[in-house]
Amino acid sequence: MFTTSKYYRAKVTDGSCSPVYSQARHAMLGTCFTCGTSTVGDYDGNSYNTVQIGSQCWMRENLKTTHYSDGTAMVDGTSAGDITGNYTAKYYFDYNNTPLNTVTYGKLYTWAAVMNGAASSNANPSGVQGVCPTGWHVPSDAEWTQLSNSLGGDSVAGGKMKEVGTTHWNSPNTDADNSSGFTCLPGGNRSQDGTFYSIGNYDYFWSATDCNAAWAWGCYLNYNSAILGRSCAAIGTKAFGFSVRCVRD
Repeated sequence: MFTTSKYYRAKVTDGSCSPVYSQARHAMLGTCFTCGTSTVGDYDGNSYNTVQIGSQCWMRENLKTTHYSDGTAMVDGTSAGDITGNYTAKYYFDYNNTPLNTVTYGKLYTWAAVMNGAASSNANPSGVQGVCPTGWHVPSDAEWTQLSNSLGGDSVAGGKMKEVGTTHWNSPNTDADNSSGFTCLPGGNRSQDGTFYSIGNYDYFWSATDCNAAWAWGCYLNYNSAILGRSCAAIGTKAFGFSVRCVRD
């Protein structure tokens, strides 16, 4: 007597619910990604909550990874010192060189680290994976503008993006209601000369869009305003360390 093994063509799904087919003896079910409920992980094993804002899906926490999605390491900037004029080093930093700050506020990155060799982009979506996990990308200035517009414009968007209260933000944390769910915390930044400042008062975010060899567009939120500030040359050169939020492809 002969026996035959039966194989079933099972439909599974990847993280974006795209159909994937494989030969398997038993059916296997995948799990769909649902923005606002599902989380996303990075190479280092950090997990990030997500939030749907308009048609965009954002990470709800600042990035903490020290590796790119293929496992390539960035450079620990703890001993970097003054890097004025260095726009190519792929540094990450802990605020005040204190890893405990990263637990709450995430890492700070130079623009070169964020982009990982990709060219500047102001497309929507940017098409720049850079420092983000697979399936996610660094938002262009156009994408930050879209976020702002979906929240009523730059003059009020900041208040809708900031965590409520003064546990992390310094008083008065003007007009903070976090109605967007973005939950921005005031992680400060690292100056190109090695100085850390503004924790409790500001958070600064990179975009994938530059304006010349030394400067790139970024956004900032602060403790005494509801504004989402956007600037290229007013907040720091590419050698500064800023926070990163990724957007789903």
